[in-house]
Amino acid sequence: MYFLNYIRRTQMKLRDAVRLYQQALRTHPFKLNCLQTSLLVASGDVIAQQVIEGKGTDHEIARTLRMALIGACIGPTLHGWYSTLGKALGESTSLTRNLTKVAVDQTLFAPLCVGSFLSLIALLEGRDVKAALESDYIDVMKANYTLWPSVQVINFTLVPLYYRTLFVQTVAVGWNTYLASKVHREKEV
Repeated sequence: MYFLNYIRRTQMKLRDAVRLYQQALRTHPFKLNCLQTSLLVASGDVIAQQVIEGKGTDHEIARTLRMALIGACIGPTLHGWYSTLGKALGESTSLTRNLTKVAVDQTLFAPLCVGSFLSLIALLEGRDVKAALESDYIDVMKANYTLWPSVQVINFTLVPLYYRTLFVQTVAVGWNTYLASKVHREKEV
């Protein structure tokens, strides 16, 4: 009986947390998208440093904070982009309409977002922006096109507008790990 009561209490706490999250998302979408994306992008860098690069106690906190700062910019940008796409192309579960959204997203937004990310991280680290773009842009765009079109089909077809940034950034923990590792590999050599 104790175990069942524990499960019920835990379920109630989880429901309360979900309700609070939903309320914050409705009332403060900009702030919440800033915060959640910042944390998820930073998480990708922590994973890159600890798991891929094996830094242990040599973890570069400043690097993680730079990635978090970029995440704080990406979250509201994504939310605004998804809202704009919805207004321009309509909200629908139609696969045809959502494939159009994916095509627009991957043709217009993805190249701009990747270029902005690579440029910002280079600027924040005092590296040459042109060299960073020449070094990484094509590889990152190729990787982008292997992952994001299928993720965006799911996102635009099944995920409600308010949860799209969270869905994308949850998937992007792996993507952010890749990006953090990719843009910092030369520094480590």
